[in-house]
Amino acid sequence: MIAVIRVDASVEMGSGHVMRCLTLAEKLRDNDYNVIFLCREHKGNMISFIKSKGYLVETLQAPSILEGENIGELPHKNWLGASQDFDSRETLELVKDYGTFELLVVDHYAIDYRWENMFKNTAKKNICH
Repeated sequence: MIAVIRVDASVEMGSGHVMRCLTLAEKLRDNDYNVIFLCREHKGNMISFIKSKGYLVETLQAPSILEGENIGELPHKNWLGASQDFDSRETLELVKDYGTFELLVVDHYAIDYRWENMFKNTAKKNICH
């Protein structure tokens, strides 16, 4: 079984989201899930730390917000490092080889239902926080 976790950390947003997801990942791994993290390469990311815990991390390119780009209206929209549309397309490209997976966990203040709708046919169950 495969669980995919979409989470970021940075100097701006901190590390709490990643730490919470690592706790969940441990429980999933104890229940025979292969856990894959998807993280953007923000300044202050925790990608190496997640890897040191034995998890596969697929990385999204470094933030690339263009001046004037419509990145949405969420209060923490800049934390994503891209528009939700761009982020969801980039994420879909990274997970396409995994086929349908059992669980998609999203822990990100800059992701909402518009991003999640892109994954209706990819994950059997979505958990978003």
